[in-house]
Amino acid sequence: MSKLTPCTNDPSNDGTENENTGIIQSTSFVETTSYILLTDLINSISGFFCQHSSRRRTQTRKHKILNLNAQWITTIITGFMAFILPCSSTWSFAELPDDSVYHAESQWRDQNGNEISISDLQGKVQIIAFVYTYCQHSCPVILSKLRSIEKKIPSSDILDVQFTLISLDPGRDSPEVLKRYMQEHDLDKCRWLMLNGNPDEVLEFSALLGVRYRPMNNNKKDIAHSNMITVLDRQGKISYQMKGLNTGPEAVVSTISKLILSDTKRMDTLSSTNCLQSAKNGHRESEVL
Repeated sequence: MSKLTPCTNDPSNDGTENENTGIIQSTSFVETTSYILLTDLINSISGFFCQHSSRRRTQTRKHKILNLNAQWITTIITGFMAFILPCSSTWSFAELPDDSVYHAESQWRDQNGNEISISDLQGKVQIIAFVYTYCQHSCPVILSKLRSIEKKIPSSDILDVQFTLISLDPGRDSPEVLKRYMQEHDLDKCRWLMLNGNPDEVLEFSALLGVRYRPMNNNKKDIAHSNMITVLDRQGKISYQMKGLNTGPEAVVSTISKLILSDTKRMDTLSSTNCLQSAKNGHRESEVL
């Protein structure tokens, strides 16, 4: 199983690799790069002073001063690392709440054929709807509603949102069909995801969200289903459901903004607490040295 990787609109991407949608990772590129650079800096400084001090076997006062300076510089940089890195953490998850739909242990395939777990969706506010690609009745209206919601989400919030469409007919809606559907409807792969699962998994997950469906006895083999759009918070709790096709996007957009604002305040509080604790730890380390 492959975890979803961050999605970028890199023009150098030929579309054959890294087409997964963005899920916030626990460790960002900035954090990793900063850690590597600062570690290299510590090693370089320590190595320089150690090499300089070992040129003479008899350690003079000058060498003692150099060793002392090396210790202090190392302490300062170590404290800097302890202070900065926790402050740059994007998002850290506590234990999933009991009413999270991500407790469902189900495996899916996205439009690129990558296998993912439903719990891999955590980390972004999810806008979820059940559709099937050859539907000519309510599904186009649902898609239109979702596009309208997408346009009304503030640019400051859109990176924290993902639109996930789950196929009600996994037998006909293969990953190749889902990918073609996304291309035909010009759905941004960085914000949109389509999932194909086995019938039992589709039935189970639809039941968790209160979506009902059944096959119809007609030549097109249409599927009658609930017309519902569900908003999940970052940890998979149902925050709002738009039922029916006569409701405007305002309530959904408002729910999204409130969730992101609440998450931002929570992250700021956690970041401040972590930074304060890291500063205290760095101060203790300097006292020891």
